[in-house]
Amino acid sequence: MNRIASSCSAIIVTASFLLGHEGVAAACGDVTKSTDFQLLFMHSNACPTVANATFPYSLTDDSWDPAGAADPCSVALPLGKMLNSIDLITQYLTDDPAQWHLVAEYSEASKAVSSSFHGNVSNQFRNNGGTTTEGVSLTGRFNIPDHTEFWCPLFDAALSNEPVERAAVIIHEMWHHWQQSRGISTSHIDGPLQNCGAKGPACDHYYFHKIEDFVGKSRPNAFPLVTAITNGDHELTFGHSPYQIHAEFLCDVSQFGRADVPFAVKGVAQRYSNIRTQNSGSFTEVVSWQCGNPAPF
Repeated sequence: MNRIASSCSAIIVTASFLLGHEGVAAACGDVTKSTDFQLLFMHSNACPTVANATFPYSLTDDSWDPAGAADPCSVALPLGKMLNSIDLITQYLTDDPAQWHLVAEYSEASKAVSSSFHGNVSNQFRNNGGTTTEGVSLTGRFNIPDHTEFWCPLFDAALSNEPVERAAVIIHEMWHHWQQSRGISTSHIDGPLQNCGAKGPACDHYYFHKIEDFVGKSRPNAFPLVTAITNGDHELTFGHSPYQIHAEFLCDVSQFGRADVPFAVKGVAQRYSNIRTQNSGSFTEVVSWQCGNPAPF
């Protein structure tokens, strides 16, 4: 699950209720408020190619029908906004040697189709109001296939409308399915607890690692991102939690996004990464690095 973080690093949590699919676009405020906040990544000549991502990202469920399925290239609608963010994940990092992780690994981890990270899952849209929850992944439920639901706040211009944060949420939610595939608890930790100031199930462990510990452009023999080292109780001792991969991806976009990534996008990515890692953000442990400063080697 991912919840919106405020600019002062608090996590606001409200109860949520899943509604039907009717009137999705209008209920999320997309048509009446704005398209995606920053300059658009989906240029007219790229859109038909990007729209093909609906299959590997499992955006073909009929819940997306009133959310832009008839016009997938419109970034005024939730489906187009998803594709805008997917384009960012797959096309706009540089694989700089100092990145936390490789573009190919972020891309593979974010997909819904079966991969080394998890089995097949589906992504669904939910029209729901009165909540700050951006998405929730359902795993290990009896008689309910594993899937992720993306909720209105992830697309609402008044709440969380930045494509880079949405991209991080996609990776975050798919990471819960990675946890499930490794027999690791998919639940967040209830806070506030220790260094995490978030309220409710919105905290994670931070598993410290150096950049050189994981595969990179100049580190072909290091651990792949998919690595999970656990103890005898299936508790993760080395790897990543959902908020951790979330924050590291955002910092990579901020520091190593391609030259054509607007500075506004990089600035939002850095701010959101630091909201998660600093000043009683999302982790029970103190995180020793801050996006914008040299990362630990």
